[in-house]
Amino acid sequence: MFKRISAALVMAMLLAATVSADDLRDPTKPPQQRQSSQQPAAITRYSLDSILVSDSRRIAVINGVSLAVGERVGNAAVRRIARDRVLLEINGKTHTLVLDSAPSIRR
Repeated sequence: MFKRISAALVMAMLLAATVSADDLRDPTKPPQQRQSSQQPAAITRYSLDSILVSDSRRIAVINGVSLAVGERVGNAAVRRIARDRVLLEINGKTHTLVLDSAPSIRR
């Protein structure tokens, strides 16, 4: 009888050793929903905060990030920076961001 109990105990210990913490599910967590590959990607909104144009550089601040021509924010690449607008290329398509109000120009 002692051999049966110790054999069962050894088997239980071996089984417990093969289960890791990653395999255990937290019962208080809500179930995770699987995303299908057919769902569209989340749409990112781009906000043109300001533009700096000088003789030596052109900088656009988009979503709080300072960018020059050729740099990226999210999946958008800056293609052109004008005094009042910025051209972005997103997934092969051109989009224009326009400043809401024209700032005063100091010279």
